[in-house]
Amino acid sequence: MTDGFAVATGANIKSARINVRLTQAALSRRSGVGRSQIVKMEAGQVIPQLDEAVRIADVLHVPIQSLLTGKNRPSVGLKGTAHELYDLGIRDWIVSDAEVPGAFRRPEQVIALALRGDRPEVRILEALPYVLSRRRLDARLALAFAEIYDPRVKTRLAWLCDVTMTLGRQALFSIAPEVEQSLERLVKAVKKPKAPDGLGHPSDGPLSPVWRRWNITYAGSMKSFAERSGQFSAVDRTVELFDQLATKTAEEKHEILKQIQDSLGSFNNPGMKEVKRRLGIEENGPKAKLAKKLAEAAAKKAGGE
Repeated sequence: MTDGFAVATGANIKSARINVRLTQAALSRRSGVGRSQIVKMEAGQVIPQLDEAVRIADVLHVPIQSLLTGKNRPSVGLKGTAHELYDLGIRDWIVSDAEVPGAFRRPEQVIALALRGDRPEVRILEALPYVLSRRRLDARLALAFAEIYDPRVKTRLAWLCDVTMTLGRQALFSIAPEVEQSLERLVKAVKKPKAPDGLGHPSDGPLSPVWRRWNITYAGSMKSFAERSGQFSAVDRTVELFDQLATKTAEEKHEILKQIQDSLGSFNNPGMKEVKRRLGIEENGPKAKLAKKLAEAAAKKAGGE
C-alpha cells in the first residue's frame, strides 16, 4: 500500500512540476528540498515529509491534496464525504478506503452531496435530523448547493428540517434557538413540489403528515428517524454524564450512574463503541471496568423489560 501511494504521489508531483514548466533542479532551488530527494519522490521511492510537501506545493501553487491524490478538491461520492459526515456527527458511518481530504467543505455542501441522486444512503439520510439539530446552516448557501448538485435536494432538505423540528418538539433532542431559526428559514424558502419523491425507497402504506406536506413518499417513518437520530443524542448525553462524575458527591454519582445505565440500555453496538471512543475507554484501560459493569447492568435491565 505504501509503495503504491509513493508511486502515485511521485507522479502527481512530477505532473504538477511539468505543468508549471519547472525542472527538478529549479523546484529544488525554490523549495529548498534537495534535488536527489525530489528525484526519489518522483520515482516513487520515497514519500515526501509534511514540511517538504508544503514547500513543494507552495512553489507549484497547488493544494497539498493534489500532490497526494491528484485532485484539487475532495470527490463528491461516499468515499470522498465519509470523513466530513463523521465530523458532522454521523460517527458510525465508516467507509473502507475513504479519501482523506485536504480540508473539510462547508456543511451545507456536504449535506447537499449526501442528499443528491436517486437513492441517497438510508443510514445517512435518517441520521441527518441529528446533524441538523446541532448546526446552524446558511439557508441561501444550502439551497444554492442543492441547485448545483440536484434540485430535488431543496425539497428533501426542507422536509428533513421539518422532521428535525418535529423530533425536537417531541424532546428527542434540544435545538438551540438560532438553529431552529435557520431550519424555519429553509422550510419557508421551499415550495411543495408537484412530483412525489420516494428517494429510491417509496412507501406502499400511509404517510406521515410531514411526508405529505412535502410530497415525500419515502418508506421510512418518523419512528425510524427518531431511532436513528436518537442514538446519537443518547451518546452525547451519556458522555456528558460520564464527564460530570468527577465533580459530584457520592450521592449525586449514584444518581448519574443510574441515568447512564438507562442510556446504555438503549444503545446498539455502534452506539456503545462511540461512547467508549469518545470517553477514551480502552479494552484494558482504567475506565474499561466501569464501562463493562455499566453495560452489563444496562443489558440486564433491558432483558428484564
